[in-house]
Amino acid sequence: MVEIRHSRSDDWEVLKAIRLEALRESPDAFCTTYDEAFGYADDVWIERSSADPGTSVSVSILAIDASETVGMAAGILCDESQLEVLSLFVKPAHRGTGIAQDLMDIVEAWGRTRGAKRVVLDVEAENDRAGVFYAHIGYQPTGKRETYPGRVWLHRLELEKSLVES
Repeated sequence: MVEIRHSRSDDWEVLKAIRLEALRESPDAFCTTYDEAFGYADDVWIERSSADPGTSVSVSILAIDASETVGMAAGILCDESQLEVLSLFVKPAHRGTGIAQDLMDIVEAWGRTRGAKRVVLDVEAENDRAGVFYAHIGYQPTGKRETYPGRVWLHRLELEKSLVES
């Protein structure tokens, strides 16, 4: 059974490893490059992993299958009413198992508890699998399209979802 949970301070090396793996495996899916993230000081990873879900403006979620970290998600509150999903990654061998949905459910629930009414995220325009997944869980295009910083050949589409229960 896969455990989906908030990261803790002693998870910083695990969080760093899964994030770097995500950037190596899917370099065009994220704004940050592998080289940028690899260069972060350990303090950055420690801070990210130990953010208190009850008080912090950011959250990191891990998916752990036995002793293997197989996925992660991260979000940040941009203001009192908007959550931004910064990253979502599931190892290829674990895709299609529901882990991505579980990660997103926890990030969205965290945002709701912190007062977010809306969640936004960016998806690479050519990443059809991700686009289909996000549409399946209720995300819609906002019409905003931009290039990735420093990588003008990549285009990201902004998607949004209401977090207000109807």
